[in-house]
Amino acid sequence: MARTFVTRAAAIGAVLTALSGCLAVPQDGSGEADLFGVISTVSRPVGEPLPQAPIAGGDILVRGPEGYCVEGRSLRNRADGGFALLASCFVMSGGKDGSPVAPVVMTVSASEIDPASGVPDPRQLAGAFAPARVLAATRVKGVSVVHLATGGEKAVPRADPRHWRGAMELNGHLVLLALYSPAGSQAAERGGSALLVELAQTLRAARPRPAPDPEARAPAPAKRDAVLGGLLQ
Repeated sequence: MARTFVTRAAAIGAVLTALSGCLAVPQDGSGEADLFGVISTVSRPVGEPLPQAPIAGGDILVRGPEGYCVEGRSLRNRADGGFALLASCFVMSGGKDGSPVAPVVMTVSASEIDPASGVPDPRQLAGAFAPARVLAATRVKGVSVVHLATGGEKAVPRADPRHWRGAMELNGHLVLLALYSPAGSQAAERGGSALLVELAQTLRAARPRPAPDPEARAPAPAKRDAVLGGLLQ
């Protein structure tokens, strides 16, 4: 039993490590990526804001909570997974679409699920980011959610170190979620959890073959340039 648990934990760690590279915003040759710069002004160029976009060869349709769009340059769609970054539709469209929303950056990363490891529970998900201090770890509406005290500023320059991570299963894929926000913002404290879970629920509702909420069943037997940095102001 102990050996099985260790093997499963190791498998989960390997998957999360592989996917974690997708969660960091790449830098260009001029220096750090500037996700917050885009959010702070509607005049900076970004990729086309898409209301939704497919990843995992179309098995997953990425759509954000109301007011959030997929940043077109971030999109990576592969047969076995993919990646997408979401931010304010209003900001990315230069004020032409949507309404002002909380200035956060969210990411969705997917890979084929490994039957040997499955979806990490909150404790396993938190352990994957050790030695980062864990502020909270829980399961909400079928999503493993952890609140980390450090690391946000490394993934997104000028973000609050505190950030949120989530994990869920969707259509045979392990889907990892992340949410970054400006330093001192409400989302960096407690507000980010609800928005991360709302993203998960929106993904479930948007999937090509809609899946019921797991908890609802329980009672029944371009190179993405430095311009991305302003997405949080």
